[in-house]
Amino acid sequence: QGGMRCHTYGAPTAADGGYIEDHGGKCVARASHARHFGIRAVAYCGSRTQMRDPCTGDDIYSTEYRVDSSMSPSIECPPGYLMASCAFHSPWTQDLDERSRGAISAISSVSPDADGVCSMENCVEGSGRWCKLTAICNKLTGDEYVSQACPTCDMVRCEEGFECTMSAGGLPQCTEVIPGGCDVNNCGRGECVENGTQYTCACESGFSFDGETCSDVDECALSPCGNGGCSNQEGGYECVCLDGYVAERGTCIDIDECLDTPCTALERCSNLEGTFLCDCLPAFYRNSDGDCVCGDGYEPSGAECVDVNECLSDPCGDNEDCENTVGNYHCSCEEGSAVFPSSDGQCVSYSECDLYPVKEDYGALRGNDITVEIAGVKNPVFINAGTLQWTKDGSEWDPNTDDAETFRGFTIYNFQPEDAGFYEVTVFLERKTGNEMCKVGIPVSLVEGSAHMTIPNMERFAATQPAGKGVAVQCKVELTNVQLDNANDPTNVSWYKVIPGEDDVLLVDNDDINFNYKHGSYRLWFENPQAADSGTYKCEFNKQNVYAFVEVTLEWQ
Repeated sequence: QGGMRCHTYGAPTAADGGYIEDHGGKCVARASHARHFGIRAVAYCGSRTQMRDPCTGDDIYSTEYRVDSSMSPSIECPPGYLMASCAFHSPWTQDLDERSRGAISAISSVSPDADGVCSMENCVEGSGRWCKLTAICNKLTGDEYVSQACPTCDMVRCEEGFECTMSAGGLPQCTEVIPGGCDVNNCGRGECVENGTQYTCACESGFSFDGETCSDVDECALSPCGNGGCSNQEGGYECVCLDGYVAERGTCIDIDECLDTPCTALERCSNLEGTFLCDCLPAFYRNSDGDCVCGDGYEPSGAECVDVNECLSDPCGDNEDCENTVGNYHCSCEEGSAVFPSSDGQCVSYSECDLYPVKEDYGALRGNDITVEIAGVKNPVFINAGTLQWTKDGSEWDPNTDDAETFRGFTIYNFQPEDAGFYEVTVFLERKTGNEMCKVGIPVSLVEGSAHMTIPNMERFAATQPAGKGVAVQCKVELTNVQLDNANDPTNVSWYKVIPGEDDVLLVDNDDINFNYKHGSYRLWFENPQAADSGTYKCEFNKQNVYAFVEVTLEWQ
């Protein structure tokens, strides 16, 4: 487990930024011109150790990460931590204004302000756009941490048997309550605090109460100096920092060499860990001689590289429009021209064809098949000269993937809700009389079915029926958007006897009970009903994803 500081630099344009992937601890660089000029991703990795918080006793870490993605991201480290780096990343770096660009170094970092806050206000315009800041915060050591994280006893939580007292140095500390008084001062580098028959020592900074006296704290055991060596001193410690670092606030802090302007006029300075980097200005790159020169698509203008309008040299082909872009250009088919299937990627002129859907709206029942087709020319034209390219809800869609394409459309088998949508076809007709092209939009919707069920002779069964006399229960089903193969088939419904607290019992055709269809109703016939047959019966319809039922209670004596 370790802390990673991730930077990028390169040319000829500013890197979009670096970021640390969530999985694998990989440092990735993004750049808008990476396909022409390489950029570098530089990662500085350090240990991330777990330790005890002297303020609360909770587990904390030597390194904390803070991330904010928004139009105005802002990050500050938690109390007791010092910001080591603040990396910038945004997919829309090329759209930043000069103010925002000026705040970003060549290694895609943003410097914190005097209060230790790393922020960018209104970094990029446009709905849904954002800038991302990723900060690494390193924990301070000893009194430097305590003075910021918990400067008073109100913010300290001591273990049982300990109490918070203010040391001679003016900082809180947890001291153990030990029996004894202050008649004899055993504290040494601290003050004796009377507590009845017990005493504790309020020790000076750099000392801690060991149960008897104030003993020296070995701050070096916590490796506070980071990029430097640690020498323990009585009541404190000293950091001997590596080149490029200076001892401040109890640790070794990187020196910002860029404050001394070490780079040339065509270079920008980026501060690195322990050193610095002179990188070419945006739109420049460093050639084999080590000089900063303009990149492809740019030309020199004084101390700047300005965009070249390549469209002035007419680089595009026939029937194409040229659009100049920053450092490049783009060719696209002019109005009335398009790339046809057989034009080998070239733009060819065409006339608008006049095609239309066979039906204005298509609706399909769940589970049924539906065929969608267009019309406007004869079938041989579709077969010999036509090419159809489909989209569904704006995305490319191939009818042959899950369905079947026809020369004028497609067929969807076993139609489901996810098949509903807006289908659009681009039709290319490469005829001897000339090229034609048009687009046809076709909405396809799901038609939901329903069933309404009644017992037409329900009133009859409000009274007790005479046992031994045959009787028919009528069940009428009114269907909407449901197509039955045979509406007169009595098995279109199922009959059950309802048993409270148990599963319903499916009735079967036998000598005592049979089913038929008469006069628009499904009928349940009891040949010789007895008192034991009394109970609740259910007529159920369950076809084509449409479910409905109706119940009736019968009583015989």
